[in-house]
Amino acid sequence: MLAAVGVAIVTVIGVVVLTKRLQNREPYTVILRLRTREKIRFFRFMATDSRVPKLVKVIPFLLAAYLAMPFDLIPDFIPVLGYVGDVGMIVLALVLMVKWTPRDSIDAIVERARI
Repeated sequence: MLAAVGVAIVTVIGVVVLTKRLQNREPYTVILRLRTREKIRFFRFMATDSRVPKLVKVIPFLLAAYLAMPFDLIPDFIPVLGYVGDVGMIVLALVLMVKWTPRDSIDAIVERARI
């Protein structure tokens, strides 16, 4: 029980620290400041834009499949830790998508998502 609490605390701290570090780096700053609907449009445009590599287009679908699965890396029935694991996977997906996509394409997609 004590080990699970320790892992939960470390996981929460890790996700918070990673998110804070991303907030200070472009283009993550702009993407994280998008409102929820704009973020959804951003992911949709990333999946359909021709300038985005095919591997990146698959990531949102893999993320959706992972989140929809009844079993996860860290099961959701574990209080706090299960949901933090899901948030960590979302952040990881965002990082990979941004890292593997040309910067000018990301800027254009962010502008489209804001409209």
